[in-house]
Amino acid sequence: MVGVKYFHHIWEHMLDKVLDKTVKLNNEIPGPVYIKPDGQLLDVGRMRMDTVLEDTQRGKVVIVDAKYYGAASSEELPGWSDLVKQFFYAKAIKLIRPRASVTNVFIFPGISNFVSIAKVKDALGNYCDTEFLPVHCHYINPISVMRDYVRRKKDTQLTDELFMK
Repeated sequence: MVGVKYFHHIWEHMLDKVLDKTVKLNNEIPGPVYIKPDGQLLDVGRMRMDTVLEDTQRGKVVIVDAKYYGAASSEELPGWSDLVKQFFYAKAIKLIRPRASVTNVFIFPGISNFVSIAKVKDALGNYCDTEFLPVHCHYINPISVMRDYVRRKKDTQLTDELFMK
């Protein structure tokens, strides 16, 4: 019997390999620094997106956050910190791809469609989609991801679905 202690690493890796049109942009997006009184900069690391898809012909970028749990109930949904990261990833991508249409997506393992989108709503009930890009929720059967992964096959249908969100 073989066990996996941190499935989320495997899930992220498999999605990154199975999705088509992946690009590596983590080194291009801005990162935070602290400035000491003498002007010295202290780099504290960068944002790290799980997977980014880019279709230059369509002018679209999709930021994928691979969630490793089912999200089949309100108790299992990603928290505020997960949403904030996606909002900042979108802002960072807009800095390096200002003309691109950017989409945020959570991908969950499973076939349940408990929720379809996460949005920010103000006190008056208005959605703040311009300031905080919605995060689309997509569920996929993990068996099909594993099958494509071991066959080294790109899931172009899933990739197209993500670009259509």
